[in-house]
Amino acid sequence: MSIDKLLKLQRSDNIADLLDETELNKIGQKVIDETEIDEKSRAAWMEIVSKGMDIAKQVYDEKTTPWRGAANVKFPLIANGAITFAAREYPQIIRGEKVVEAAISGKDPDGSKAERANRISKFMSWQLLRDIPGWELDTDRLLHMLAVVGTVFRKAYFSPILTKPVFELCAPDKIIVNNKIQSLETARRITHKLDMYSNDIVERMRMGLYCDIEIDKLRPGYENTGYDPLDPDAPHEIYEQHRYLDLDEDGYQEPYIVTVHKNSGKVLRIVSRFSVNNIQYTSDNKKVKCIVPDQYFTDFHFIPAPDGSFYSLGFGTLLYPLNRSINTIMNQLLDAGTLSNMQSGLISSGLRIKGGELKVEPGYFNKAEGVGRSDLQNNVMLFPFREPSRVLYELLGLMIEVGKELASVSDILQGQMPTQNSPATTVLALIKQGLTQYNAIHKRVLNAFKSEFDKLFLMNSRNLDSVKYLTLMDDPQASKEDFDPTNLDVRPVADPNMSSDAQRLAREQAIMQLPTVDPVIATKRYLDALEVPSQEIEKLVPAPDPNAPPPPEVQKIMAETKKAAAEATSTMLEHKAKAVELEMMTREQQLKAAELDMKLREGHAQVDVLIATAQNLRAQAMKAWNEANAVGKKLQLEAYMEALDKLDNENPQSEHREAVEMFKPPEVSENEISTVGSSGSPSMEGEPSNPEILPADIGAATGNGGPADIGSVPPQA
Repeated sequence: MSIDKLLKLQRSDNIADLLDETELNKIGQKVIDETEIDEKSRAAWMEIVSKGMDIAKQVYDEKTTPWRGAANVKFPLIANGAITFAAREYPQIIRGEKVVEAAISGKDPDGSKAERANRISKFMSWQLLRDIPGWELDTDRLLHMLAVVGTVFRKAYFSPILTKPVFELCAPDKIIVNNKIQSLETARRITHKLDMYSNDIVERMRMGLYCDIEIDKLRPGYENTGYDPLDPDAPHEIYEQHRYLDLDEDGYQEPYIVTVHKNSGKVLRIVSRFSVNNIQYTSDNKKVKCIVPDQYFTDFHFIPAPDGSFYSLGFGTLLYPLNRSINTIMNQLLDAGTLSNMQSGLISSGLRIKGGELKVEPGYFNKAEGVGRSDLQNNVMLFPFREPSRVLYELLGLMIEVGKELASVSDILQGQMPTQNSPATTVLALIKQGLTQYNAIHKRVLNAFKSEFDKLFLMNSRNLDSVKYLTLMDDPQASKEDFDPTNLDVRPVADPNMSSDAQRLAREQAIMQLPTVDPVIATKRYLDALEVPSQEIEKLVPAPDPNAPPPPEVQKIMAETKKAAAEATSTMLEHKAKAVELEMMTREQQLKAAELDMKLREGHAQVDVLIATAQNLRAQAMKAWNEANAVGKKLQLEAYMEALDKLDNENPQSEHREAVEMFKPPEVSENEISTVGSSGSPSMEGEPSNPEILPADIGAATGNGGPADIGSVPPQA
């Protein structure tokens, strides 16, 4: 099964012992060929870096033009920029005994997280400064190299021989990656060129780390080592390539480290560069889905390349054309001065001068025999050499200033104050302006150091000597569990937003000048910025006496504060009085409104009584109207019947009935007769039986039309 084979390969100390010779030869040749491809991709960068490094190192070459021994001065623009950068950056990375700072995340009610972070900070700082050989010295060298070349690497690994972490500074020509990659994490190949002596190879063979190969078959390499071919102890050129290979033959390439002897092509070692915990399987656990490789290299970058390529720019590449032009102009001025000072020309062959060569020295005159003054001037012609050009001199100054701006080298950053008694805030502003370009580089460097500290943290979590850790910390709580990455992060102690001691000191001075700041705390912060040990700070700044009166400046501020508070209180009371007055006026208006509302309500009640009375009177009027109608109808009918009876008596025939029938009044119904005199109110003709009387209808109930017109009597028959 491929997974079982993969796990076997991962546990092997040297996978090359498990492979046949043919496969090893193919792998060795592949490593060499692909290294040459990567080397060609960065050839242009390496060429200009080499030229810039020669100028930075002030390498002297004797010139033969325009004459032998002509001026060949190299202006130290690149060197000055690199020295200034390293001198400014180095104290920020290593601040006394502090290098690493552990930061916690989340709540810490009992303070245990803070104690753990403090232990990790102290231990890792001790490792880098005391336990890991050469880390501090290599850091100083790294910063100088970085400023010149632009890209520098450092390799971190746990040494089984030293049984401790090792950090190895790698020159830029020793680490080969393709210039088209975006980052080391995504690179398919990282090749480390090693110069290894025969004895070192034999040691590793006997330890079982390298394949057992006769050392005589491994020819030393002289091509790029710089050693004398006749040197019997010339080192071998070894390629240690971090790459991907499919050794378990499952179609997925795993990360390995392949060590190859360049001249012979022999594979010395193959080892995995991943742990079992970094293998991710498919859901059925039958295939490998992903493997996260261990990263050994940390890349430091100065200024990213504008074209997006991997290798960055340093002062050697950025300032090389400018520095070369400055050198040319400076040497031309020097040569012109030499020609102007040491004049030469032509002498007529007829001019006789005693002795051989002319002697030139102050106060000495050569004798010319038998020659007058006019003849001497006519027989000697000086070459018309001109003095050094003022235009070239001004151009030289302009180019130097431009170079200093690019290199971030200014007077204020070199410790020179602009004027005497400059305020701290002014100095801080000047420093901040001068560090505009440098701050970005400072943050990139700190990001690289953080990546390096993460690698050290990971090595401690895997290989920590618990006894050493407990003894050094002298804390019973110290254990290997401290290096669990949960809720904790390690980073450089340097502040990414504060990139120089001058900037930090100016900030603390500006804080001390504020009138409302506690002077004791401000003084302690200033002494801490001066890197005074904490024990001495406590002695220099004792705890203040709580019963001591404040200083006069503070008393003055307190008096002004009290006066301002009293004025504010007086103003507040005046506003409150006005508010109370307005509140009382509001309540008076509310009372008046309530009284008007009561009167209105009483008026409404009187209106209701009048309406009820009018309604009652109207009902009575309607009743009387109905009674009058009924009585009128009854009387009309009785009069008609009485007249009819009288006619019947007077005229026995009945013809008159038809004649008077049309004058017969309507008969009164039983309902009309029964309602007369009852409690009900029969409706008048043309009126509703129960009309609603609203306040607007009050006039209808008080005689202005309607039921009040009941005096009209229906016409009689």
